Amino acid sequence: MSDSRSFGMPAGVSQASLDGKVSKAGDTMTGMLTLPAGGAGVGGLTIGADTVLYRQGADQLRTEDLFSIQRAAGSDSAMASKIPADSAFRYQFTINGAMSWGPGNAGVDTNLYRNGTDLLATDDDFAINIAGKGLRVKEGSNAKMGTATLVAGAATVATTAVTASSRIFLTAQSLGTVTAPKALAVTARTAATSFVITSADATDTSVIAWHIIEPA
Repeated sequence: MSDSRSFGMPAGVSQASLDGKVSKAGDTMTGMLTLPAGGAGVGGLTIGADTVLYRQGADQLRTEDLFSIQRAAGSDSAMASKIPADSAFRYQFTINGAMSWGPGNAGVDTNLYRNGTDLLATDDDFAINIAGKGLRVKEGSNAKMGTATLVAGAATVATTAVTASSRIFLTAQSLGTVTAPKALAVTARTAATSFVITSADATDTSVIAWHIIEPA
């Protein structure tokens, strides 16, 4: 339906079916608007000739364009979801991107959010519930994890990831000149530069795995 007149619901009518679109600026509708099925350019709404909103399929609404939500504060909810029987939201996210989950019959209790530059955080526990799955840490230059080969019982690991408060875990991956694993320790460190691994045996040439973890 294309009409240059103001478009509104007749008295006592709560739904209107359109075969085209209402395009007149300032058109106002009160009630339910039902549009024909179809993709962009077939059914749905076209706004400003370049923005579309239409039915993708059963219970599916789609746009090929950016959907922007603006609220007064970053902590304001941007979107939330629940099922009909719920008394509270099961999932919601705020303008600042914080995501929260709950049981549906009480407030949200689990979260995931940005806690600083390049830092994702949660105030809750994180569980890996399938055996054989786990965390993966990238190794390489200036990494948080890697291996080092001892020379005469020591090795200097160069990495900008180490800090003055880093917890550094060491494990012998393979033995070198020793026949049994020897005690290992971090005997020196320079924040943002390197740390030194030292074996209790000055002849040790074992390969040592190391992992840096920072306290929260």
